[in-house]
Amino acid sequence: MDWLTAQSQVSGRRLEYSVGFGTKNTALTSAITAIPEQAWTAAVTADGEIRDGAEVAEVTGLLDLHRWPTGMQVIVRRERPHPGAQLSLLEEADGCRYQAFAGSSNLSGVV
Repeated sequence: MDWLTAQSQVSGRRLEYSVGFGTKNTALTSAITAIPEQAWTAAVTADGEIRDGAEVAEVTGLLDLHRWPTGMQVIVRRERPHPGAQLSLLEEADGCRYQAFAGSSNLSGVV
């Protein structure tokens, strides 16, 4: 992410990105469980339509990102898993699949 962030600093370039990562991280799991239910909002598709059964919430303020590039934002999406999906302990507990995305700017268009 440092390399990507550096590329966006090059004169004449504009780079926005998002990187997905696993939710089997203790700090991220703790952040997910700390999200108040009212903070979750409906996820949308690339066409701007509501994504059935999927919600997103920002966890940036719940994580220690001091070693990350400045301005990073972390979003979590939760949705009902497909039948037979292998779930983590967190996911088994509430029945939702979680995916995390970190990015350099407003991630509302990628989740």
